[in-house]
Amino acid sequence: MVGVVSVALGVLSEGVGYGWGDPLLWAPDLVIGLVWAAAGLRLWTSRPRAAALAWGVSATWYLGSLLPIGVFWHRALLIHVLVLLAAPRPNRWARVVVLGGYLASLSPVVWRAEESTMLVAAVLLVLVLGVAPRGRGAGSPLTRTYQTCLVVTLLVLLVSAVVRSVATDPGRGALPTLLAYEAALAVVALVLLATGDAADSDSVVDRVLELNDGPGSSLRDALADVLEDPGLEVGYWRDHDCLYSDLEGRAVVPPPAGHRVALPIDRDGRPVALVVHAASLQGDPRLKAAVAVATRLVTANAELSARVDERRADLAASRLRLVQSADGERAQLAAQLRRGPLARLTALGTMLDAGSEPQPLLAEAFARVQDALEDLGRWERGLHPRELDNGLGPALTSLAGLGSVPVTVSVSPGRFPRELEAAVYYVCAEALSNVAKHAAARHVTVDVALGEDRLCFTVVDDGSGGAVPTGTGLQGARDRLEAFGGTFTVTSVPGAGTTLSGTVPMSPEDGPAPP
Repeated sequence: MVGVVSVALGVLSEGVGYGWGDPLLWAPDLVIGLVWAAAGLRLWTSRPRAAALAWGVSATWYLGSLLPIGVFWHRALLIHVLVLLAAPRPNRWARVVVLGGYLASLSPVVWRAEESTMLVAAVLLVLVLGVAPRGRGAGSPLTRTYQTCLVVTLLVLLVSAVVRSVATDPGRGALPTLLAYEAALAVVALVLLATGDAADSDSVVDRVLELNDGPGSSLRDALADVLEDPGLEVGYWRDHDCLYSDLEGRAVVPPPAGHRVALPIDRDGRPVALVVHAASLQGDPRLKAAVAVATRLVTANAELSARVDERRADLAASRLRLVQSADGERAQLAAQLRRGPLARLTALGTMLDAGSEPQPLLAEAFARVQDALEDLGRWERGLHPRELDNGLGPALTSLAGLGSVPVTVSVSPGRFPRELEAAVYYVCAEALSNVAKHAAARHVTVDVALGEDRLCFTVVDDGSGGAVPTGTGLQGARDRLEAFGGTFTVTSVPGAGTTLSGTVPMSPEDGPAPP
């Protein structure tokens, strides 16, 4: 039907426009329209939108002979179809090029004058540099071919306008430039004829993979875009339900015979997905194979990513269990020291101190017992500070009082999970230890505050700065916080003090609890 209409419209336009006089005028004109109509037929199976635009080029090409005002209308559709083929997912520059082509074609004055033709063609040519897609689709041989066609078309327009503008006799230069332009249109149409039937499967796979990588995109969106089928559905096989369902959990089943068909896809003999698409795809085995390959690649990549995420979650959980286990063992060992050696030595010291006039030997024994008690007390506090039994605030206040540098402590009231309190305590202890050893600070501020979904803390000193974030102590603090899914940053400018800040995520049920 399209072919019959094209032939009829072509015969009518050539008879009206050229009167079948000079074959050098009407023959190329007739052939151009017919070749573009054939290109549309070739594109129809795989690229319906591009096919419609190609038929539009053919129709408006003939209308230019019937309606002088429409002599340049075909250029808008010509630019549009080439941009559509050259850019699998049009970016803003592609849209600007298409819009520029339509605006220029609405006014015959633009294309009729050599100066404005040169300007518009040059601007569009520059903008085309932004049309080329980025990513894997950019390497497709077919995409590069269409991009070349777009560039050649604009170059021919530009060069033809330049030749006419510099010619001493514009009338003599009109026919050669017209024939050159028609030759370029014929070559582009022949390229579409040669590549328009779904092209090579690699191109389709590249485009699906590129679109699937886009933000907020999915396999279903990518396939619908590439196949120009908004009603396309993709169902994923669920082993436990023995059915296909989409990402929202709705069942996807093969449709009854009609305008839509189902393409089941398997991998290694196992069902993977079901693609329900327009029946036009059914007659193109290469396009079906390309869709199957793209679907297998995307689903395999998704499964691999899920396994990697699962392993990463297992690793994070393992690190957290190790930290929690180590903290539990430290707390248990501290409790055993408190109940055992510390308690017995404390009782012995009390007995030795009971005499009103202790003998020199007893006095020395008493002194040694006191030394041992202090040593064991330091060990016990290092293993698990007993002050944490009363909460993070009292523990940090007690810790701040042990050093020689004045420390201001501010902690949100309430109790938090024991493991989080211990994590923040040990990191703050490491920070205060570094201040005492290296910073030469006059004052330190420790602030612990409860955020919306996390416990946040900062330790700021006014010392010499220049702390090394990768040092053993600070790296250990970072590892401890990251085991809980937290963050840790060190800002230390020489001469401007040091700021250590960190966060630990908390779930709503984690607190804070009343103190």
